[in-house]
Amino acid sequence: MKKQVLGWLCAVMVGLGAPAWAQQTRPAAGTATPAPRFVGKLSSDPAQFMQDVQVMMASTNNAAAKASAARLQELWASNRLTATQQGKIVTLSQQMLAKNFKPRPHLETLYNLLVTAKTKQNFSDQQTDELLDVLTKTVDKDAPRDAEKFLLAATQFIETRYLYHSRYSTLRADGGSFSFAYNEADMPAVAEALRPTPKPVAPKPEPAKPAPTPAKAAAKPVAKAKPAPKKKVSSGWDTSDLWSSSDGSGWGDTDDGWGTPVKKKTPAKPAAAAKATPAKEAAAPEPEAEPEPESSAAPSYVFDSYMAPSTKGPVLVLKDVDLYMASGGDSVVLRKTSGAVVPSSHHFVGGNGEFAWTVNNSPATAVLGPYDFDINKAEFKAEPVKFTYAAVLEEPILGALAYKLIKKKPGATDTGYPRFISLTNDARVKDLGQDIRYYGGFSLAGSRMLSASLDGSLSRILVDANGKPKFRASSKAYVLGDTLISAARAAVTIFEDKTDSLTHPGVKMKFSKPRQLLQLTREAGLYKNTPYYDSYHQMEIGTELVTWPLNSPDINFSMLTAKNQVTADFESREFYTNTRYQQIKAINKLHPLQMVVGYSQRHNNQKLITVQEIAQELNIKEPNVRTAAAGLARDSYVRWRPETDEIVVLPKATHYVNSARNKKDYDHLAIKSLAPKGNNATLNLNTNDLLVRGVERFNFSDDSVTVYVKPDSSIIHIQKNRGVVFNGTVVASAFVFKGQKFKFDYDGFYIDLTKIDSIIVKGKGAKGSVMKARVRDFSIANQKGESAGKLYINSPDNKSGRKKLGAYPAFDASTGAAVFFNNPDVLGGAYDSTMYFDIPPFRIDSLNNRNRSAVGFTGTFHSGGIMPDFKTKLSLQEDGALGFTYDVPKEGFPLYGGKGVLFNKVNMSNRGLLAKGNIKYLTGDFSSDQFIFYKDSVVTVGKTGTITPGPLKGVEFAKVTLQPGYQMKWAVLRDSMYLSTQRDGDAMRFYDGNYKFKGTATLTPGGLYGNGGLDGPQSFIRSPQLAFKTKNYTGKQSTLSIKSAEPNKPALVANEVAFEYDLQKGFADFTREEGSKASIELPYSDYRTTLSGGRWDFQKKLVQMRVAPGADSSRSYFYSTKPEQNGLKFRASTGNYDLSRYRLVAGGVPRIASADAWITPDSSKVYILANAQMRPFQNAGIVMDTLAKYHNLYQGAITIQSRTAFSGNAMFKYQTAADSFAIKFSNFHSDSTAMRGTLASTAKTGGVLGKLRGNKNALNAGPASPPTIAVGGIQAADKFLLAPRISYRGSMIMNSQQPGFTFEGQARLQFSQLPGASDWFAVKDSIDPKDVRIHLNEPKTEDGTPMLTGLFLSSGSSKIYPLFVAAKHNADDLGLFTVDGELRYNSKKRDFTISRHDPAATDIYEGDVLTFNDTTAAINFRGKLNLINSNKDYTLVAAGLGYAKPDSAIYQLNTMLGFDINMPDKAVQAMADDIAKNAKFAPQALDGSREDLYKIGEFAGNSAAVAFDTRKGNNASLLKVSNKFTYTILLNKVNLVWSEKQKAWYSEGKIGVANIMSKDLNVLIDGYVEIRKDENGDVVELYLEAEPQTWYYLKYANNLLLTKAQHGSYDELIGQKAKGDYNTATSYGFFLGDDLEVESFLTHFRKDYLGETGKRKVVVQSSGSTGNFDFAEDPGKKKKKKKGQTDEVAADGSQPADEAPMEEPSKKKKKAKEEVAADATNADAPPAEESKKDKKKKETATEAKPDEPKAEDDKKKKKKRAANDPFGED
Repeated sequence: MKKQVLGWLCAVMVGLGAPAWAQQTRPAAGTATPAPRFVGKLSSDPAQFMQDVQVMMASTNNAAAKASAARLQELWASNRLTATQQGKIVTLSQQMLAKNFKPRPHLETLYNLLVTAKTKQNFSDQQTDELLDVLTKTVDKDAPRDAEKFLLAATQFIETRYLYHSRYSTLRADGGSFSFAYNEADMPAVAEALRPTPKPVAPKPEPAKPAPTPAKAAAKPVAKAKPAPKKKVSSGWDTSDLWSSSDGSGWGDTDDGWGTPVKKKTPAKPAAAAKATPAKEAAAPEPEAEPEPESSAAPSYVFDSYMAPSTKGPVLVLKDVDLYMASGGDSVVLRKTSGAVVPSSHHFVGGNGEFAWTVNNSPATAVLGPYDFDINKAEFKAEPVKFTYAAVLEEPILGALAYKLIKKKPGATDTGYPRFISLTNDARVKDLGQDIRYYGGFSLAGSRMLSASLDGSLSRILVDANGKPKFRASSKAYVLGDTLISAARAAVTIFEDKTDSLTHPGVKMKFSKPRQLLQLTREAGLYKNTPYYDSYHQMEIGTELVTWPLNSPDINFSMLTAKNQVTADFESREFYTNTRYQQIKAINKLHPLQMVVGYSQRHNNQKLITVQEIAQELNIKEPNVRTAAAGLARDSYVRWRPETDEIVVLPKATHYVNSARNKKDYDHLAIKSLAPKGNNATLNLNTNDLLVRGVERFNFSDDSVTVYVKPDSSIIHIQKNRGVVFNGTVVASAFVFKGQKFKFDYDGFYIDLTKIDSIIVKGKGAKGSVMKARVRDFSIANQKGESAGKLYINSPDNKSGRKKLGAYPAFDASTGAAVFFNNPDVLGGAYDSTMYFDIPPFRIDSLNNRNRSAVGFTGTFHSGGIMPDFKTKLSLQEDGALGFTYDVPKEGFPLYGGKGVLFNKVNMSNRGLLAKGNIKYLTGDFSSDQFIFYKDSVVTVGKTGTITPGPLKGVEFAKVTLQPGYQMKWAVLRDSMYLSTQRDGDAMRFYDGNYKFKGTATLTPGGLYGNGGLDGPQSFIRSPQLAFKTKNYTGKQSTLSIKSAEPNKPALVANEVAFEYDLQKGFADFTREEGSKASIELPYSDYRTTLSGGRWDFQKKLVQMRVAPGADSSRSYFYSTKPEQNGLKFRASTGNYDLSRYRLVAGGVPRIASADAWITPDSSKVYILANAQMRPFQNAGIVMDTLAKYHNLYQGAITIQSRTAFSGNAMFKYQTAADSFAIKFSNFHSDSTAMRGTLASTAKTGGVLGKLRGNKNALNAGPASPPTIAVGGIQAADKFLLAPRISYRGSMIMNSQQPGFTFEGQARLQFSQLPGASDWFAVKDSIDPKDVRIHLNEPKTEDGTPMLTGLFLSSGSSKIYPLFVAAKHNADDLGLFTVDGELRYNSKKRDFTISRHDPAATDIYEGDVLTFNDTTAAINFRGKLNLINSNKDYTLVAAGLGYAKPDSAIYQLNTMLGFDINMPDKAVQAMADDIAKNAKFAPQALDGSREDLYKIGEFAGNSAAVAFDTRKGNNASLLKVSNKFTYTILLNKVNLVWSEKQKAWYSEGKIGVANIMSKDLNVLIDGYVEIRKDENGDVVELYLEAEPQTWYYLKYANNLLLTKAQHGSYDELIGQKAKGDYNTATSYGFFLGDDLEVESFLTHFRKDYLGETGKRKVVVQSSGSTGNFDFAEDPGKKKKKKKGQTDEVAADGSQPADEAPMEEPSKKKKKAKEEVAADATNADAPPAEESKKDKKKKETATEAKPDEPKAEDDKKKKKKRAANDPFGED
């Protein structure tokens, strides 16, 4: 076999060249058959040929190849092939081999093709001949690679009808017919290219256009057009440029205005007509050019003939087939199409057919012309196609179609395919919206409708409303949505009326069809800053946003960017500035505007110019001309058509150039609108008024001062041809016109001032003034408040002001006028319209004239009731204002209806109505150089003045002399004259001149009053309500200051008092005002008081302060103002202040608050000397603190230092539960670091704070203060007891805010008479005598030895002794029980308790607690116990409760013992199983008592005890509560008693076994436990007996474990694992004991602890269990002998193990034992119900132990297990 394989491989390597290889005989059966040998040639004989084919294919050793040969052989033999056809197959096969085609795959594919064609497709002989001829020519003429492609493609199609198949996409042909052909030349086109059908031109609603362009002009762009290849024309087709450009427009990235790279035939431009009529152009102003192309018909689309790919060579010809294209779960079909598949190029070249799909649930179809696509790709394109979309289009249109099978992007509604784009703008969209007409391109991208066309033609939308056109838009690319039509750039025309419109060449447009809302914003390209042109108003509007709801007549203009900084601009069509003209040139050598306009003017004002013409004539580069044209188009100087390189010169360009050359007039009308919060302007189409907001000012000339307007509310109305209507102010040089309904006429260039409110002549210093002598402005108006006239700005042909005409501006006023003095410039606007001066009509020819004679008039002055009317001359005053000066008659002018009299002169100017002379009023006479008159008052700064005492009409006045510089205000309506001194002026002199007053004195018919300060010889009084009479004065709300020897330091200051100052009697009474909280200040004593008032005796120099009659004396206090005393205060009812010694004596003082204490003076008087010095107290009382009053001290010698500190000493009576002690405290000081802890804690329980809520004095004692500390000393000889049995020596610290005391010293617990039981230990605790608590955490002796509390086992004497905070007797004494924490004394129970937690808490089961009873001297304790010194091999963990009387050596324990013993696990498991089996009817060990819970808590924590308490009941398991109960043996109930004689612990009663290892038992059985010490260490003996025949004994001594059991397997396991000898072992080990050891222990225990005599014999083994706990068998009774059992037993009652009888139990007993065994396997299962016999046996067994607890507590019920409680019991 190996040789054959090797030979085959060699043959393959040499190319199968050995002929003899093919002639080898077939090997025998059972051996490997080698592949036949093919010699490389095929016979020409048909029969032999077929055999050669079989050998050839067999030589490939491929099953498929062999199968193909077999199928060919079958076809060959079927006579379905003619002899000629067979010969062609032979020849073709030989040709292929000759050209190095391989048997596999080439010939295999050939044969499969032929077989499938004849058998599956049932080719006729003619079809077969055609196929063979095509194959023959292909192999003969084409490259092998192309021939192979054809073979594979033909075979795949014949077999599967697939033209292409991959895991990504497929292409399949269904239906129709097919054939094969070999083309020597390209096939003719399957279908003719589709051509557009000419359509009639749609009429346009806009005005008629100029005459047709001459042929010459029309032919010009056509000559330039160059035919472009189809692919170039559709650049952007099927790319993001067409449908998804950066701005969404589909126009590409070139910012050329409206240009595209496509040259197209267009009709002649109407603008070209300008060449034929130059004269007419020059004679009349040119109309503004439209912002879009003028042609109404869509241009024809030019494209080349379809150029199909080559179809030479072998092809598969398809006719009327359906092509199914599928990919990724999606598929499309091209129906009834024909063409040829060219395998060599992977192309399908075809035509005709139909592609159908749905767009927005509406059908769409495309009839295909010639097209081709790559069959390997799931996509195709066709151009042109005839597209029908009846739901949207009125008629089918031609365009280009593309489809690509791609996955839809996440979140997209479709893939964006199919895509269609019309050839040109010939689409007519129907139902685009009501009153919306559309003419233009049409394109689809998935479900999105757009308006793009391949030739870039503009599409036009016309929107009507109510039968009238509203707006028109032209764009290359619309997005035609269901509700929104949008374009990134569109030329828009809004029709204002039949002839006028608002236009823009390129804006971003959005039109909402449902809302009928048009929104125009700036586009990002060429026309970004281009303004709108408004032909009605003849203005350019520069704005960013235009919004027009078509159902409203209002079009809103607004800004979007920086609305508070960027303005919207409204400029006249004739506006010109040289600055802007020069900016156009920038850095160019030639001025672009001059270049274009100059060329136009040199060529008969030709308006249509080409780039080439300018470049050729001026010899500059064409790109530079294009750049200049684009820049000029941006500002609307020209219209730029980059697609044809044409420039249309607009009128604005000619205007600027001619204005710059001073050849024509222009204007300066440019209005700027700044509207941060709203629209800048609104155009109302009903009235065509353009309302502009935010206009602060606009000019009519370039001189900003000459003529300008400041509208009211910043609003103006622009009307036809730049007419402006506004309310506000017009400034013309020095004249200011204010009024309403002013109207600017542009043609006449004047302002019609139809309603003038005032004419103001600007004074000197005002901006723009030409009158140098003026200081203030004045106004001239009609008596009715208005005038009328016209302001001529300039000559109508000199709007620019180029000519300096001196007659302008001019004003013509024809109505009568008056000068009103009610403007703000006259005395700040103090007068109203009742004060005026009549003037005659006037005319001013030139407002710039410097002659001021026109402003002088004679007339009548009306003062408005101040003084009588009089005639005088109005003339220009020194301050430049119109006014007069008038001499008053000698008898004077009556003022304000006779309330006063004026003498001397009157003057009127911008300073107001003034007078110089004297005014007399009541008893006063006042003179001044300038009295200023108001409508209701007179003011002045006086020179002299006097007030006489009177009386006048029974009213007294004080004598007053006024010094020069006083201020006067006569309030006429109030009939009061206010006379005031200036801040640095002289005071008024009252009475005899010794009383100086500064402030305001008020002279009225009712008397003389004052508000200010009166400085007398002994006092200074300030009051707002002074009343002056001849011999006394009074005041309210006053401040009374009594002077001292020091100038600036008063002896007393009484604030907010009412006083009466009697100049004759020599005293002053003062009383605090009602409702006032002001105080009386004593600066020398550094005190103030809230006493109500008092009397000041001038002669005695004494002030007696008191509480006002009926006032609350509890609110009267004295306050220290000395900062060092920290706000010290005290209550008092009286106060005498000696002004000569500055001594204060306060009376009626109940107590003084200092720190947080109250100090009670024994005499109720407090003496205050200078500087707030308080005299010390003797025999004072002290209460600490003021809120809780914990401590009361007496016999105090106290000095109060401040509100927060006092010093001295005092006595305190300390009361304990049994005695009291008098202790002297001193060193009073505040603890600033302490908090009010006691109050905070008592507040939670409503304690002391709750009791004090009704104590007003306590609650108002003041803010929270730090506690006051006092220290007392206690000596040992004082025999001081903190509580019964607790001695103390050291310091005693009182804290005012704590009921207890802090003791820093030593204490001793006298709980035992035993020597060494207690010692002095350090104490630093806050102790309340009513609730004694002392912390005992880690106390130590002076040498650092720990001091302990608890029970200890002496290592020397093995005796138990107690310690109550003392050191152990020996360092190695065993601490049986230790406790620390807090010592508490309960005086009611007379109990002392030590623990770390509250021992009274009922929900805490963990923690050591010791309780000592003062009456019985007994100790109760619970917690962790330490009974032995455990090690890693033998550990005893103990916890429980205990009772002790150490003086009587009585110690008892209720314990839980956990044994962790190093012994064989199998032995322990055997013990567990045995006890579980034989103690199944024993009572439960766990009864759920609090004792159990305390023990559980110590072992496993408080949470475990709580968990067990919730689950307790029958079969309670500790292992289910916590894994901390997993011990070798866990005894949960062992009652231990101390034997003083045996020096050992021994158990009493039954023993509770909770579990052994993981075996849950919970049984109460018999047994014994003894724990003691010998000379070798701890000894622990444990005996457990489930029944007499089931017992276990474990003895631990000398660090060895000796164990024995009745259970045979247990002993066997122990014996097997034990190592060494028990008697010679030196390290831990476990060993098997004997019965003698067990008997010896039982005898010892019964004798020494139970008081029984006789030996206790163990029961080794018996046939059954009696259930009784009998320690010795009754010798008088013999058991019935059973079969197989010997009569003899050992003398000790035992029996050898190997001689134990093996009784065959009866069937009944065997069944019972099996049941018991089954029960034993499930220790957690509840016990079976006991029979009466069983119960009787148990009762008999328990008679020997009457104290043993019952198996079930009748008072407790078993807990039912809830459905969701996995820990409850069944």
